Amino acid sequence: MVDVHSKHEYFNEQLQIEEEKLNRYKKELIKTKNYYRYNVNNNNITCKKCSSLIQKLDFDYIINHFLVNSRQIKQLYDDTLYPLQCLLILICCFNTTCIVIIFKEPTKLFLTSNLYTIICLCIYAEVFIKDKPNAYYTLITAVVIFLFSCFLLIKIFLTLLNILHYQRIKDILTNE
Repeated sequence: MVDVHSKHEYFNEQLQIEEEKLNRYKKELIKTKNYYRYNVNNNNITCKKCSSLIQKLDFDYIINHFLVNSRQIKQLYDDTLYPLQCLLILICCFNTTCIVIIFKEPTKLFLTSNLYTIICLCIYAEVFIKDKPNAYYTLITAVVIFLFSCFLLIKIFLTLLNILHYQRIKDILTNE
């Protein structure tokens, strides 16, 4: 979590720079596409051959391919957050399993744990933050899940202590 927090500002700055650069390249490609489509002299045979080859290019595919494959900072961001996100999903699944195994009627805890699992999966899949990734979403979720796990652990220990206490009372009463 500390590693992700320390890189948050770097990611924001670099992602903004990368986004501006990609937008500039995209505008240049569109400008080139429009230039060869409308402004090339078609009366000259050499220009006509050259422009016909360029007009046959699928500029939309080139632009999309370029935008997808030119995101090194986005890839670094994903690689940095991936272990923490996977750990959070595993903790949520472990919490849900513990709730189901230990408690008789775990509706509130069960729903809360599953809600955190859904939130983790949405952040991992970038459902709500498609092109504007933010490390703080993952960090805030990590803190909330950690606190919920601590609460759940305390609740489990208290439940086990209650069971032990009642078991001892039962043993004492049966012995007398």
